[in-house]
Amino acid sequence: MVSNKSFPVQEFLTGVRQYLSAYALVRETDAHGRPGRNALTTGLGENAFYLFDAEAVCAVGHAIEDMALEEADGTLLAAFQQFKNFEPHRERYLHLAATIERAEILATGTAPRGTRHLKFTKDAKSSLQDFRIVLYQGRHRQALMIGRQANQAAAFDDRQFTGFFTFNPRLIASVRQDVMDVVAGRAPLLREFTRLHALDQAAKQIKSEFAREKDAVDHAVARLLTDSRRYRAKNFASDLEKGLSRLHQWKTRLPELLARAEGR
Repeated sequence: MVSNKSFPVQEFLTGVRQYLSAYALVRETDAHGRPGRNALTTGLGENAFYLFDAEAVCAVGHAIEDMALEEADGTLLAAFQQFKNFEPHRERYLHLAATIERAEILATGTAPRGTRHLKFTKDAKSSLQDFRIVLYQGRHRQALMIGRQANQAAAFDDRQFTGFFTFNPRLIASVRQDVMDVVAGRAPLLREFTRLHALDQAAKQIKSEFAREKDAVDHAVARLLTDSRRYRAKNFASDLEKGLSRLHQWKTRLPELLARAEGR
């Protein structure tokens, strides 16, 4: 397969936006998964975890499906949680199956009858029941959207998903292998998704700590400049030492944190 390094992300996001209403939300998340700003206004990034609403997660999936239709080759794998969630997309996937080499649907429940190029695979152990996935591997382009349900909503339209999209061929191939292993009972979970989510949270914790210390230093410098009678150089040095000590604690904790994220 050819690398995706030159794939224009903004072109992809333009394709995503054509499926979004003004009410759709993709929120940035902090190290604890708490939602923040609407990333649709600040700009979505590849390989970054967000909190997608149901409309947004479908829109990203549709943009990947459109990519497959444009290339008219390759294979597409999609996980819909339950087969009933697939029904609104049936005509679209019949068209996909007639255009590309193969499309496969994974879900729980009663599987519809497949066709020559559209395969339905039952997730018998419900191992992927929390995941919405669209994974395309073509000759020139590859793309993946994967999200894990983050709330307890029963109706699909009310669900939220923590996940990301990527065009990295190696990562996409790794996730596909994980999906196949989980469905076949060879693995208990999607290891790559779990690993990447843990790394994302660790990175956000580190960024948050550095930002906190930067704010503390900026505040200390401002006090040193404007309140030098009560806040002297020795006070500044003491506060700076405290900040450096906190960062040093992060340095000693980092290997353990990353090892835990890697599953070691």
